[in-house]
Amino acid sequence: MFDRIVLALLWALCWALPTRRRAVPMEPEVTPAPTSLPVCKRVQPIHPHHLRKTIPPRPFEHRISPRVLQWEATPEPERRAILAELAERDRVAWLKREAEIRRRRDTPAAQRRRRVEMFAAVSDLPSVVEFELSMREVLAV
Repeated sequence: MFDRIVLALLWALCWALPTRRRAVPMEPEVTPAPTSLPVCKRVQPIHPHHLRKTIPPRPFEHRISPRVLQWEATPEPERRAILAELAERDRVAWLKREAEIRRRRDTPAAQRRRRVEMFAAVSDLPSVVEFELSMREVLAV
């Protein structure tokens, strides 16, 4: 009989006291920040683009970049020198880019054609274009 009392007591304690696997964390009650207004008897959220419309814009002077103000403050001869330097740098970059494009287009067939034209020019032979035109005329007859 004593064993049954102990068993019942242990069962009651296990049921009453939470164990690790039965423990459920309690969710704290957090009230959300008021990001909504009652409109037409319904609560609708305030969207950021509506809030942005209510904020007055800053004056125009604050929206100008400091670099623009610094450029306007530089004297005219210094501005011309800076612009000339930038133009030269851009010209060099464009020349490099064009050389790269020419190098990519330089196929083996184009190299052979150039070599043939150089050989024809050195040995007093007609150029490839002239020869092709004359052959077309001969074949057309």
